[in-house]
Amino acid sequence: MLFKVVKATDNPFLRVVTEYLQGLNFPKKITGKKSNNYISRQNISSEKNKIVEAFVLGKVRVFHQRENMDSSLTKKYEEFFELLAHFVYYQFPDFEWTSIQINKNVTCDWHLDKGNEGESLCLAVGDFDGGGIELMGEHGPMCIDNRNKFLQYDGGNIKHRSIPHKNGDRYAIIFYTCKQR
Repeated sequence: MLFKVVKATDNPFLRVVTEYLQGLNFPKKITGKKSNNYISRQNISSEKNKIVEAFVLGKVRVFHQRENMDSSLTKKYEEFFELLAHFVYYQFPDFEWTSIQINKNVTCDWHLDKGNEGESLCLAVGDFDGGGIELMGEHGPMCIDNRNKFLQYDGGNIKHRSIPHKNGDRYAIIFYTCKQR
């Protein structure tokens, strides 16, 4: 299976998540910036020094540690993390994950998620036009609308990119398993 799209069935949840994300002051990261011997988000953009609004909840790879650790924001946003965890469990009780990547208006170039293991679930929410995800299939790229829908795919083995959106804010929420070092 290349991918599977599943409509999120709990619309009140989608409203709560969207409202929460709209009220957040997103951390800003600079692509290609070296920090702790790690170049931040270099795989998502060929453009160096591009500012992206994004963060991870749950486990992250820390390059000077042997074990993955909770991200610095997991404790700060613990209630939101639990809300997302319960919702994805409700929709996909057998899906295993360790981490949640949350992006605001991030447009990614073609890439593979080299730090991921297994399949990912990606959901886009917000008040925006267009957007989506493009997966590279056997016969070329396929555009998939994942607004208010979960897209399940193997981001470590299937090249993918986000499709630019117009107007408003697009929030992408990606559940995945972070590889161990």
